Amino acid sequence: MPFGSVPATRDTRLAARSCHNGGVETNPNGDPAPDVPEGDYTEAGVPNFDYVRDRIERRIATADGATELAEGTPEAASLDEQLAERDRAARERLEQIRRSMGN
Repeated sequence: MPFGSVPATRDTRLAARSCHNGGVETNPNGDPAPDVPEGDYTEAGVPNFDYVRDRIERRIATADGATELAEGTPEAASLDEQLAERDRAARERLEQIRRSMGN
C-alpha cells in the first residue's frame, strides 16, 4: 500500500464496484460476482460453521472415493505387494540387528 493511502475496507470496495458499473457487483476481473448462498457467510464475510463443515465433508468424500477407485487398479495391487515385501525385509533386518546385539 502506498505511503499515506487509506486501506480500503470491504464496504468501500463494494461501494466502489457498485458505483462504476451501474450497481452490479463484480469480481476483480470485471465479471458479475456470483451470488453467495444465503446463510453461508456472515455480514463480515466470514464463512459460518455449517458451510465450513460441508466443505470439509465434501473433500473427505472426494478423497475417499479417489482412494477407493485407485485401490481397484493393477497398479495399486503392485504397490501393495511392494509395500508388503519392504515390510517383510524390514522385519528381517530388525531381527538380524537384535540377534547381533545379543537379545
